[in-house]
Amino acid sequence: DFSIAKKSTAIFAESARAKNDGVIKLGENSTGIYYKVDSAGANTNEAGGIINAGTIESSSNDVIAMSYDNPHSNSRIFKNESTGLIDLKGQKSTAMYATGGGTYSVTNDGTIKLANSDNANSPNIGMYTDKSQITFNNDGTIEGGNKTVGIYGYGVNLGNTSTVKAGEGATGVYSKGGNVNIGGTLTVGTNDAVGVYYVGSDGAITN
Repeated sequence: DFSIAKKSTAIFAESARAKNDGVIKLGENSTGIYYKVDSAGANTNEAGGIINAGTIESSSNDVIAMSYDNPHSNSRIFKNESTGLIDLKGQKSTAMYATGGGTYSVTNDGTIKLANSDNANSPNIGMYTDKSQITFNNDGTIEGGNKTVGIYGYGVNLGNTSTVKAGEGATGVYSKGGNVNIGGTLTVGTNDAVGVYYVGSDGAITN
């Protein structure tokens, strides 16, 4: 088990595969599992990635439970397992953060819990990417409080066992493009809450 203070990282992986089966407790401005691969070098073709099968939790602000920066399109994995729990009670925090130049998928089969956000402009987010070639797959549970965002990205697949819940003024799925396939259960609260907010083009929303 890990318990870390401010501006710290519990597990850092470069090309290798890292898995959490225990409990990680995060302080302010900290990261639970951080994965980063260089765009060139001896390990570019090796399998690797990060998996959470335990618990990552925090009551602090500006936390990222799992951060994944991969420039390659190969067999590397980024997953919150069915036994995985990410419980973020602070502000401006993200459960699963995906970036890099690679084309890959991110999977949540476990449970992500997000506290109410004080500010809708800097919300707590369950799954986040800034890259259009990254796809999110959710077959687990994302429970967000008021003014939170369950999934923020592009292509999104909510499977048959998926549950996404978001509170008042919240957004279940925010997509900037690509296809959004909705299965399972998607529920949001009142006060301008939105189930799927789509601002992209060249994609389709399928329910």
